[in-house]
Amino acid sequence: MSSPRVASARQVFLKAGTTPVDEQIKLEKSFFKSISLPNGTHKTTAPARLTDVDQLLWEQFKGRETVHLLDVGISSGVTTLELLSGFEKQGIGVTGVGVDICIRGFLRSFMGVDVLYDPEGNVLQVATPFFARGRPHRSQDSLRSKALGMGMDLLESSVVRKWLRTSHRARSLDLVSPRLLGRSDFKVVEHDVALPMPAWNNSADLIRVANVLNLDYFSPSHISTMVRNMMSWLKEGSLLCICSTNAADGSNHGSFYRKLCSGTKLQLTQRIGRGYELEPLLDETFC
Repeated sequence: MSSPRVASARQVFLKAGTTPVDEQIKLEKSFFKSISLPNGTHKTTAPARLTDVDQLLWEQFKGRETVHLLDVGISSGVTTLELLSGFEKQGIGVTGVGVDICIRGFLRSFMGVDVLYDPEGNVLQVATPFFARGRPHRSQDSLRSKALGMGMDLLESSVVRKWLRTSHRARSLDLVSPRLLGRSDFKVVEHDVALPMPAWNNSADLIRVANVLNLDYFSPSHISTMVRNMMSWLKEGSLLCICSTNAADGSNHGSFYRKLCSGTKLQLTQRIGRGYELEPLLDETFC
């Protein structure tokens, strides 16, 4: 049986305005599933992954007319769209910002071949008129995967490195669902939340941080710095949700905090599942 056809960056991002919504959703799912980042993580986010978390958030804001959201670690933007949709079904208008540390990519074409790569020159996808292939995940050890990986390494070391010096000839793309990018009331921003962003201070009614703040990625001190920055972006009395998804069974675990009127403290208000795994760290520093 042949492998399902992988959607190319050109199909997903450059033809989005002419593609029916149902077909666009399928193309996005295929594309993001094929993209393995250099650190071994996938760009894809499973639909309905955070539904039970979102349900609690929707309940918290029931009766509100508007919510200003800051969604951290949006990846492909699929779960962000689901959170926005849920608010809008309750008649709540949503504005806000979706944040991720790695959003931008570049598309360069040569003799009918599209090469998608990140700002450091790492190849993410190669596409021809007949097929598209993303970088094989490091766990794939078949002969075909190894050959594809070697071909991409060769591209990186020769062609792409030269292209980086003439980046004005490449098309810049935000590697996030065009359905999210197309919203006029919601911005997508590439930013490291360990760094301040004064423009966001005291602006958010809700910050959701899903599958980001864990010890696999960051040290305790780094996590404390990120939480401190996010506290500065919350309005007094507003909500911070930190959660993660268990890879084994898909269950979600997280904690909900409210920023107290002092502006320097958080109050734990609710948990889902076992709560946020680093609750003791936040209790010691912020509660």
